[in-house]
Amino acid sequence: MTDETIFAAALEKTDPVERATYLVGACAGDVKRRQRIERLLSAHEGAGSFLEHPAVAAPDPDRADARTVAHDSVGLADTDEALRFLAPPTRPDSLGRIGHYEVLEVLGRGGFGIVFRAFDDVLQRVVAVKVLAPQMATTSPARKRFIREARSSAQIRHENVVQVHAVEELPLPFLVMEFVPGETLQQRLDRSGPLDVAEILRISRQLAEGLAAAHAQGLVHRDIKPSNVLIGGPNQHVKLTDFGLARAADDASISQSGIVAGTPMYMAPEQARGDTLDHRADLFSLGSVIYVMCSGRPPFRASGTLAVLKRVCDEDPRPIREVIPEIPEWLCRIVEKLHAKDPDQRYQSAKEVAAVLADCERQLQEHSTLVDVARIPAGKPARPTSWLAVWIVGVIVVAVPLAGLMPDPGLALLVFTSLVCVPIVLSSVWSALSPTSKGPALAGAPVKHARPKTPAPRSWVPFVAALVLLIVCSRTVVFGPFVALYLGDQGEVEVVPDPELVSVIVHQGDGAVTDWFDVSQHPQIKLPPGKYKLEPGFRSLKRTAAHWEITTHGLLTGHSSRTSADRAPGFEIKRGERVTIRVVMRDNPQRTDHIADPEPSPVAVPFGAAAASELQKSWSRHLILPVEYTNSVGMKFRLIPPGRMPMGSTPDAIATAIKVTGSESWAHREIQSEASTAVTAIDAPFYLGSHEVTREQFELFVTQTGYVTTAEASGRGGWAWDENSGRDAQKPEYTWKNTTYVPSRKHPVVFVTLADAQAFCAWLSQKEGRTYVVPSEGRWEFACRAGTTTPWYCGAEFSALETYEWIRTNSDDRSHAVGGREPNPFGLFDMLGNVSELALDSNRKPVHRGGTTAFSPWLSRSASRYRIGEAGYSHARSGFRVAISDLKAKSEAPKSAPAPEVVQPLRDAVAAKGRALEYVRTRFELGAASKLDLVIAEAEWTETRIKLAEAEENKPALIERLEELVKQRSEERELFALRVEVGIDRKELLDHADARLAEAKSRLARVKPAPSGLPVAPAPRRVPIPAPDRVPLHDHNKADRFLCAVG
Repeated sequence: MTDETIFAAALEKTDPVERATYLVGACAGDVKRRQRIERLLSAHEGAGSFLEHPAVAAPDPDRADARTVAHDSVGLADTDEALRFLAPPTRPDSLGRIGHYEVLEVLGRGGFGIVFRAFDDVLQRVVAVKVLAPQMATTSPARKRFIREARSSAQIRHENVVQVHAVEELPLPFLVMEFVPGETLQQRLDRSGPLDVAEILRISRQLAEGLAAAHAQGLVHRDIKPSNVLIGGPNQHVKLTDFGLARAADDASISQSGIVAGTPMYMAPEQARGDTLDHRADLFSLGSVIYVMCSGRPPFRASGTLAVLKRVCDEDPRPIREVIPEIPEWLCRIVEKLHAKDPDQRYQSAKEVAAVLADCERQLQEHSTLVDVARIPAGKPARPTSWLAVWIVGVIVVAVPLAGLMPDPGLALLVFTSLVCVPIVLSSVWSALSPTSKGPALAGAPVKHARPKTPAPRSWVPFVAALVLLIVCSRTVVFGPFVALYLGDQGEVEVVPDPELVSVIVHQGDGAVTDWFDVSQHPQIKLPPGKYKLEPGFRSLKRTAAHWEITTHGLLTGHSSRTSADRAPGFEIKRGERVTIRVVMRDNPQRTDHIADPEPSPVAVPFGAAAASELQKSWSRHLILPVEYTNSVGMKFRLIPPGRMPMGSTPDAIATAIKVTGSESWAHREIQSEASTAVTAIDAPFYLGSHEVTREQFELFVTQTGYVTTAEASGRGGWAWDENSGRDAQKPEYTWKNTTYVPSRKHPVVFVTLADAQAFCAWLSQKEGRTYVVPSEGRWEFACRAGTTTPWYCGAEFSALETYEWIRTNSDDRSHAVGGREPNPFGLFDMLGNVSELALDSNRKPVHRGGTTAFSPWLSRSASRYRIGEAGYSHARSGFRVAISDLKAKSEAPKSAPAPEVVQPLRDAVAAKGRALEYVRTRFELGAASKLDLVIAEAEWTETRIKLAEAEENKPALIERLEELVKQRSEERELFALRVEVGIDRKELLDHADARLAEAKSRLARVKPAPSGLPVAPAPRRVPIPAPDRVPLHDHNKADRFLCAVG
């Protein structure tokens, strides 16, 4: 592994012990390499944003202490290695050249780049140059953030914002900006501690003016902190820098990687929560910067990042005057207003803050104190008086135990409410009528400016806490006409499932206590004491409660009988008792009065959007299945009716597409493969996923099964476009967990192979009791077209395609969360954009359908297909969606699920064989096992999976795995033939391999439907087949030569 790979992996490990252990193993005893990476990690973690140090240096470059600040984290060996991209210098005091800039000094260095002091040969001036680190220049997010910083800073022309002069991209992306001789505010605080009031006002005012200039351009900085504030020049001018996190005000919530961006100790609460931001978030951060200038310490400190973010969101900082009593009260109130958790309670603009600070600064210069405090905000409301707190505590201690002894809970609640609420109301009214506040007056302020006292906002908290305690103690459930949440004993209603019963609703009186309750997933309903009635809900709209006889057992208010549509059985759950009530449906589900509608006739394309919707409804009524189905994982599916269509493209359409795509020869080959050969018939209805499979759904599959994808198991990863080489590249970090390509749990999962998709389908089939499959090309294209014959399902012109799909013209060349565009007429999202999708061709080989965010509209047509890579190929722009086949009308008798005691041991055996296979595969890749060892391990794993498919009566999976077994036994037979030929193995071992191959073919022939007119081979006589007598290849001299030749 390279240093960059180890560095990136170590960054993801937050635990110091885990990170240290990883570095020791990854560096394999190379102490210098480990120390070098540790210095990079240390420098990176010290950097709050794009680089560790902004473009600033001490005024005297010859001072040793100034050079120490700039170079303390940069060793000589590391510097030489990191500066290899520089051209040879042309002057003796230069470290090298980049463009027409002579690099004079390294000002700072972090995990993402280096800052230089340089000399501009063209304009003859000293500048600062920020260079993106070579390992980061290859990643698109880092380059985009670099360009964003340049563009954001370049928009602002103000004396309190660092100016950007130029941005270049060769040999590495670098930014040329104004050089500020001086120091950062953080360095000044580290050196001298808290500042005096005059200095605080001067720096804060200039900082607010710089922010106002940024906000005037519609930008939100998102990373205001002392290390991004520069102080330099003869007048100690303040300049705001590092706009690497700046975003437009309408796009300033969460970074595109899905991570909340900024520095935790200086974030606003809405920024920490990932909510939508505006310019007022920067004002909260400004308040934190003023706080640290006053007190010498950040306002929100904690032991970890999450703890810091929680304090930012939920807690107030320690009052400044408790830390530094000399800070005036009016300055504390300004900080308190900036620190309001609600943005509406803060100052509403940086310009307003700058005006207030300028006024305070002027008064201090003229009078040495504040004379007019009219612009100073009021202090925080006073806390409740001590007598009220004592009264509330006394009521809780005395009244709550007495309430538990009262026979009437309503009376207890009334007495308690009176004792607590009346004093609180009187106290609030008295406080509101009080003309003045008794809090401390501002220094130098007359009494006329004192603020009215605000009622305590938290005086209701003890009342609510005691009220909840009273409910628990008295076990009351009724407040007049309202039903309260009952926290004591509850009763259970147990509903026995039936093929036609899908839900029940619980009524109390004339109102519903529950919504429609899915009894197939949750057969038990917990209810508080009371009198109830049940109303059943049926799968078929033709069925009513009149078709059902409901038998109840328990404490009943009515007796068991056949119910009618307006009469449901009643029951009672008494207080302090637990009652189980069984509702048994006793009707024949095969009754003719609820049989499904007749089977609709399949239709041929073309048909319109309205016809597509009506077809779905017709088949829904026939199958007694919903048009849109949601499984237990939360995946949504749309019912696709059967039909006929001419698959692919006409010769004229192919010629047009080739002409439009220009010189892209690879695309021409794929477009030519779209040639239509015959009409494709979709013989049966099926469900198709409304969306591509997301990372969240795939992660659940991996968590529950321990599955390892092909990209992970191989150690080589998947493929993605590499900007440096101009072609696709394979890297170990390219897996489905890569947040660069799958930034959120709602994005489509990528870097998955056909085997990964089929494993996902097998898991869903076992979990849901339905047959989940990767769709065939015919099914995929029929569902995509939704009755159309035009190049795109939205019409003959692609002008409307951006409304329906994420493609190259509107996607910013990145995938998006599923469902972000409009669906096609069948209700399917992202069929022609976002990421391409795996499907199976007529030979059950993988083919990619649909377009991607990198494709033009002409490469994103309904007929577009791409055969890229083999079955084990995975790419950053390729995902999949799944289908549910073998849909049958619900009037047919449901198939019973296999017994868990039969299936579970087989599932455990499959998992064990899978682990054994991974072990053999690892040994094979290291050269410690032969190809024959690997093939036999694969066959043993497949045999176990075949037994599981037989037990589950999953015929599609059984056929698929038997086909795999035939291929593996064929390969095994060829390897044995070679070994026998060179004299390694005996002839009888080849005979055993022939027998195993013949048996596998026979088993497949018995299960797989034979072509028309061909007989099915009879079952062969079973004979014991001994395991192959494999001799380790390293035991023979011939083996090494053979391994080089065939293994």
